[in-house]
Amino acid sequence: MNVRKHAIGRCSKRIQEHLEISIATHQLRGKIVLHSFVVAKETIHSYKNEYLSDWYKDIPLTFEKGNILAIGEAIETTLIDDYTEFLNLPSIVTVTKSLKNDYMDVDIYSNNITIYLPEYEYHQYAMSAHSPLKNTILAAVIVPALVYVFSKISEANADLEEYTWYQVLDKIFQENNYRLEDVGTDVLSPLKAAQLILRKPLKASFEEIEKVHRMED
Repeated sequence: MNVRKHAIGRCSKRIQEHLEISIATHQLRGKIVLHSFVVAKETIHSYKNEYLSDWYKDIPLTFEKGNILAIGEAIETTLIDDYTEFLNLPSIVTVTKSLKNDYMDVDIYSNNITIYLPEYEYHQYAMSAHSPLKNTILAAVIVPALVYVFSKISEANADLEEYTWYQVLDKIFQENNYRLEDVGTDVLSPLKAAQLILRKPLKASFEEIEKVHRMED
């Protein structure tokens, strides 16, 4: 990624300075905001400029080294990770233990969706890795978490686009001929969206339960 900064001096002689700085793409992720400033490299005494505000015209100004003389317009962009196609749902969801909450909670303001479970529920979930009801337990945790996530997307869409989980979900929806923006509308409810992402988890759960009953018989 190349960052370019242009400074135009408004004076009798037009001066243009060009500075190009290269930053490796792998060092950047999500939302990038660039701010440009003109900073005094040394103390400037009795500074005058006909283009200054009327408040400062004809007043000799002094700028100390490091003072900001001008501020450029901010530039904002969002970089989409090229490797999102190699990611899937488990890679963007983290389930962790919470010692202070009595109920499940979800945090969406990071690159992973983090699900916090109370201590007892977390230990039961952790032990389900080799359980014959693995998908059933997984659905019991992930489905309500995703419903919560999708209910929040319509409220804070622009603030979430920089996160990896958002980019991965967006790609999954595109592959299923939907848009992530459709979630929460008449086109796609949060509940249906969660079931779409998990590929009919309710059916998978009942199939597991049926297998357990057969084993018991």
